[in-house]
Amino acid sequence: MEILFLILSGLAGGLLGGMGFGGGTVLIPMLVFLCGLSQHTSQAFNLAMFSVVSILAIVIHIKNKLIVMRGVWWMFIAIAAVAFGFSFVSRFINASYLQVAFGIFLIATSAVLFSFSTISGYNKV
Repeated sequence: MEILFLILSGLAGGLLGGMGFGGGTVLIPMLVFLCGLSQHTSQAFNLAMFSVVSILAIVIHIKNKLIVMRGVWWMFIAIAAVAFGFSFVSRFINASYLQVAFGIFLIATSAVLFSFSTISGYNKV
């Protein structure tokens, strides 16, 4: 049964990630609640999956000329530095705090996206 949940989590994460929504937004909660993994393990697993999948996606996006390379390096340096630092810091944060922080992040992201779509007129359902 655990393998089925892992496959379903992977499919859901891949579906959302492929559309640009960020597969971790669904993968992490599914790994925690359906597969019983800890928050720390789920986040680490998500990062491992993201690393592999993002390389494949980057190759496709470069081939389709969808990435402007001159700005990528500055963003990469900033993201890599912060991610590297917080990957060490997160070890010392209680898992329940990480879950709450992740939940707040999802709610805030939803509110911002909803507000933006309403303001810009892209709220057609």
